[in-house]
Amino acid sequence: MAGEIQLGGNIKIGPNVGSAVDFSNFVSQMKVITTRVSVEIPGTLGQPRGSSKAGVTNQEVVISFFSDVNAAGLWAELWDIISTTSAEFYFEGNANTGVTGVDNPKFSGTATLLNLDTGNPVGDLRSNEVTCPVTSAGVTKAIA
Repeated sequence: MAGEIQLGGNIKIGPNVGSAVDFSNFVSQMKVITTRVSVEIPGTLGQPRGSSKAGVTNQEVVISFFSDVNAAGLWAELWDIISTTSAEFYFEGNANTGVTGVDNPKFSGTATLLNLDTGNPVGDLRSNEVTCPVTSAGVTKAIA
C-alpha cells in the first residue's frame, strides 16, 4: 500500500504495565527509533580495504502531546514519573486504532524520561515533545 496516512493509534503510558493509562486523546505522535552503531574495521596488510559492521542497538521513543496540566492529563503523569528516582516509565502503542494483530503490531517497552518542559508562549497551543532512551530490555513488537 503506497502513501498510507497516519490517522489514529493507541498509546498507554504509566509507571509500569499494570498501571498504564490510555493517553491516545493527548498524543499526536509516538515514534520508536532504532539505530545501530557503526563499527569500523580497518584495512590490513592482507586486505587493504576497510569495512563497517553493525554494532550495538540503541532505541528511543519520541512522544508528542498536548500538555494541559490537568490531573488526568499526560503532562501530569510524566511530571510524576520524572520526579521518581529512576524516572522510568512503561509505554505501549499501535500505529492504528483497534486490536493488535499482524497488520497492527503493538510496540512496548520501558524508557527513561530525562526532560519535561512546562509552558508555552501566550496564544500558542500547549504542546510538548519528549525523546526518551529505551532501557536495555529494548522494545518488544507483538502481533497478538
